[in-house]
Amino acid sequence: MAELTASLAETVANTNAGPDGDLARDRDLGNNVYSNSSPCCQIYPGHAYQAARGHSYYRSYLVFDTSGIDTAPLLEVTGTMATSLQIYGSALGPPNIIAYKANLTSSTAALNNANYNDFDGWVSGSAFTGSIYGKFLTGSAMNQNPGAPSYQPITGTAALSDAMQNEDLVSLVILEYDHDAQYDADVEASHGPWVVGSGGWTYGASPPKIVYAAGTTQSKTLGVTPGNQKSILGTTRDKTAKVGGRV
Repeated sequence: MAELTASLAETVANTNAGPDGDLARDRDLGNNVYSNSSPCCQIYPGHAYQAARGHSYYRSYLVFDTSGIDTAPLLEVTGTMATSLQIYGSALGPPNIIAYKANLTSSTAALNNANYNDFDGWVSGSAFTGSIYGKFLTGSAMNQNPGAPSYQPITGTAALSDAMQNEDLVSLVILEYDHDAQYDADVEASHGPWVVGSGGWTYGASPPKIVYAAGTTQSKTLGVTPGNQKSILGTTRDKTAKVGGRV
């Protein structure tokens, strides 16, 4: 199995945002950024509600350099998950979290509050419709012991595998599902935090990572090998080729 370590891993949050979860979730900008320079918890996807403070939504952004991957990673190997996004930490409460395609274009630039909704398929007041890069990680499958954090795997999807093959940079966002990705006005009751707090850092011993099995059966475009990406129907590009009878 091969591994990719995140080159950027931060969380943009809208915290203590009042009693109306719909408005808090649809806010244009976040009001807090947990970054590599923060004292803790820069990977912190989830949702919490407290009567005195209102709703808090935490959206964690990751970026991976995939420029060295030429074939789509396999999704399964002998019936076992082969491609997975793994974040280090433990759960507070029983959250469901899911990963979507994000719109970040840099692997090093720090995020800011304006990145709060910076991902594919954001829909105000409704469910998100973007490309799903990782399937659910449910509370029952997570380590919920704060004293014993571990890597929590989210099953990679075909969209993630294809992006790793076809793009030089893959960015994604991890969301709490029930209250954020699929906003449900019926669950705006008071409850404890449903979040995944991470003890890992992008420069530390437990960084977010993608674990995958390299594929061998797919190529990027119409069977053309990655070395000929500028080819058309298998004809290599040659600066000395004739054009209109002229060299």
